[in-house]
Amino acid sequence: MQVPLYTRARSIDPWAVYSGANPFYRHHRYARVGFVATYKKVDNTKPGPDTYQEYGETHVLQARRIDNPRGIYRRKDNLESFRVTLLYNMKTATEQQDEVIPDNEIIYDEIISRGGWTVSIENDPHKLIQIEANGRTITGEGSSITGRSGAPISFVYTPLEKPKEGDSYGGTIFVTYHNNSCSHRIVVRQGYYAHKIGPNGTVEWSAFNVFDGSTLTKSPLSIGSTFRNITNLDYPLKESNNYRAGFGVNQTPTEKLWIHGKDDTAWAGIPNMTSVQMSSPAWTLTNVHEESYSYCLPSYTEMPELGIYTGIGTYDNEDIISKIGQAFGICYADGANGVLYTKGAYSYYDPDNKGEDSKMGVRGVVVYSQENGDNVFFPFGSLGHPRRRRDGLLQYGSVNVKLNTSHNVVNDYRPMAYDLLHQVGGAYWTTGSDAAHHAAIDYNGGNYMGSSLNKDDVFQTGPTGGKTSDALLIKPIRISSAKKGK
Repeated sequence: MQVPLYTRARSIDPWAVYSGANPFYRHHRYARVGFVATYKKVDNTKPGPDTYQEYGETHVLQARRIDNPRGIYRRKDNLESFRVTLLYNMKTATEQQDEVIPDNEIIYDEIISRGGWTVSIENDPHKLIQIEANGRTITGEGSSITGRSGAPISFVYTPLEKPKEGDSYGGTIFVTYHNNSCSHRIVVRQGYYAHKIGPNGTVEWSAFNVFDGSTLTKSPLSIGSTFRNITNLDYPLKESNNYRAGFGVNQTPTEKLWIHGKDDTAWAGIPNMTSVQMSSPAWTLTNVHEESYSYCLPSYTEMPELGIYTGIGTYDNEDIISKIGQAFGICYADGANGVLYTKGAYSYYDPDNKGEDSKMGVRGVVVYSQENGDNVFFPFGSLGHPRRRRDGLLQYGSVNVKLNTSHNVVNDYRPMAYDLLHQVGGAYWTTGSDAAHHAAIDYNGGNYMGSSLNKDDVFQTGPTGGKTSDALLIKPIRISSAKKGK
């Protein structure tokens, strides 16, 4: 008799803060499972008891979470190799957020495989991926290289193909380790033109976030700006506010925030929304290719959320069969040729939208097609929580304290909810289903989940009553052809 035991990061309930993922960065999770077998005598003519029991135990060890690396991005003509080594963070979530970590402190360590490991090319329809390890070189879907026990999981990825003009290529690399019982997926992309996700994708996703009212970011790693109002983009809140003294966690409502193209403005003076927007205006935005396109917000039905919407996935007996995957962790881009062992791994920061190459990466989620590897990256920024709420407070989690008996007793045993103040993630505006629902999407890096946010989640009660909007990020979709460019 075989009894399979699973600890994979599958969402159990989008609202229960459970996913099955290991919530701890530097610790394993351990469980001991007991089995009792009861035997019943079938021949009563034989001596002995009618029944007897045997007891046995098995041990389950869930690996540490690995978030470095998760994505490798390259502009279309950049074929630079990247040295992959799977790393885990030696700091807890609280230490990462609360400690002042020196720039040169080593905070990542290598995973040493307990048993053999394997790296394989999973999705590669464009013949983009080449992998070198242990004296071997492979290309083509389904090919693999094995590694020995007691060694780091390390290999070199090299992109081989330059996409045709106006196109972008994607693919996935699949790694198994600890005697091939644990897995880790790395998503790659070549080229930054707007692209659909998967063969059934319905909209073209920008590779970049919105920077201001006329411009997209110049790096796919940049979060751009946050916005309280999507009916226009006149008040883009600068990312540099996050690093001003007191503007990270304890500014007052009367203190002023930096705004692109505007005078410094207090939170209450920034134009906001009071209800979920049912439609999006079209914005003319210039991309890194110096081309101007028309963009808008995605609707909640178009978000690559849990893979449950038309063209993305289907229902089968009330179980979600998803064609979309979510790879949470650190993404590197142009200028990076290998993983970093310091906090530079997640510290990419481009407040002035220069788009310069950098060895640094940033945390976020790569949303990818499980059919052909097409993907788009939703960055979380160098601090990991790019959302302003409650009079302008910089904070990702909607909850400010432990959810104990004085707040909501049912949350007492939810480890992710206990620590929401220190979790990383990103919230992005969408258009809603009505005036109260599906206002945004929340990608939670703590429990590897994506779920919709409603009005009560992203509209806070102000000092004079009434609910006003948070400031969230924007990842737009392209809705027209180029108007100019080179």
